[in-house]
Amino acid sequence: MSSLLHEYVARSAARDPDAIAVVLGEERLSYGRLVSESRRLARMLRLAGVERGDRVALMVPKSPAAIVGIHAALEASAAYVPVDLAGPAPRAALIIDSAEPRA
Repeated sequence: MSSLLHEYVARSAARDPDAIAVVLGEERLSYGRLVSESRRLARMLRLAGVERGDRVALMVPKSPAAIVGIHAALEASAAYVPVDLAGPAPRAALIIDSAEPRA
């Protein structure tokens, strides 16, 4: 049975919602919280007009919040475009212009 990443995570959350899914330094994010936050953000993306196949620019530093954003874009049937804000501004602008994200 093939699965999409966000479906695999949702099954893991259903089995053990308190299990830790993401660790970054001292920050921890459980599977249950990852799924609930990403689904909430996915609903907001859809309300903002994001449709299947659209691109969503993620302009957040590497963090559990970035993982939530990735899963939210996938949950909304969109593609995510990571934009490194620590890099040169012209490169970020080029990525955003090229990707033409919906959100």
